[in-house]
Amino acid sequence: MDYWIQSYLQAEYYDTEQEHFCLIGDYSESWQQWIKAFGQTYCYVTPYNPHSVILPQKENRNRIERFYHQLKTQNLFCRKAHSQAPGGSFREEGAFIFDLSFSESIQWGRAYDQNAIVYGTVDSAPELVLCRG
Repeated sequence: MDYWIQSYLQAEYYDTEQEHFCLIGDYSESWQQWIKAFGQTYCYVTPYNPHSVILPQKENRNRIERFYHQLKTQNLFCRKAHSQAPGGSFREEGAFIFDLSFSESIQWGRAYDQNAIVYGTVDSAPELVLCRG
């Protein structure tokens, strides 16, 4: 298995403001209650480190600013978020974007050159979805 896939599968995905989090494949009642307050579907996308190539922090900061600006100008409902390795040794900023279709969610990941995104619906566990191909 590719190292980056394993990293995605082990990561914790947090709402930055309220510290709710999800894990890939883990159905959590508290997560579901939180999601239901915002929409029927959600995806987590980060613009950091395209194609899993580690960029300098300054470049990642520029990418996240453009990402948040694009979300705002398209009037998408989202919440700032971050993903991190267990224990917090590695962190990437991004957003949970709500009420996008499955294909729209993948398009957001592809637009920022991501290998994968997290996608979920109300009453289901979050899934890792590959964007390549």
